[in-house]
Amino acid sequence: MKYDKRLLKYRENSYLRFWFSRGIQVFLFSCVFLLFILQQCYAQIIPKTNWSLVFVDSQELAGENGAGANALDAKTNTLWHTKWFGGSDPLPHEIQINLGGVYDISGFRYLPRPGSGVNGRIAQWEFYVGTSTANWGTPVATGTFANTATEKEILFAQKTGQYIRLRALSEVNGNPWTAMAEIS
Repeated sequence: MKYDKRLLKYRENSYLRFWFSRGIQVFLFSCVFLLFILQQCYAQIIPKTNWSLVFVDSQELAGENGAGANALDAKTNTLWHTKWFGGSDPLPHEIQINLGGVYDISGFRYLPRPGSGVNGRIAQWEFYVGTSTANWGTPVATGTFANTATEKEILFAQKTGQYIRLRALSEVNGNPWTAMAEIS
């Protein structure tokens, strides 16, 4: 009889220990998840004061002011547009930017061209973060933007770097152009 009571007591304690440890696991997971959400909500935007254009493969300078630098001038009424006057350069198109310092980067924003024009809106894309422009490695994010004029925000696993690169692989209407009001 004594043996049976001890066994029962042992089982009760094991049950309580299981639920206690399970409760701690749930609590810790909840805390980590909350920290992740807070990090995403309060992520700081890298100031553009020290940004500089490193490279664009194409820009329209004859038919309009579609200079690559327009994509980082903090003005939504200007745009970078690839060459279209007198012929077009083929896709893919890309822009490379020096952020002016090393940052932990976990996302970017893309604002398509201003107004009602859709020419050059990026469809499929790749985004890179690097410590130099010599070897970009694999993209930190890839996808397809919706064919809308609204700003798109893309989040990805944090990566440290000083340089960013956006490659436009296709355009929403199958045209050979890329256009962008801002990247941040």
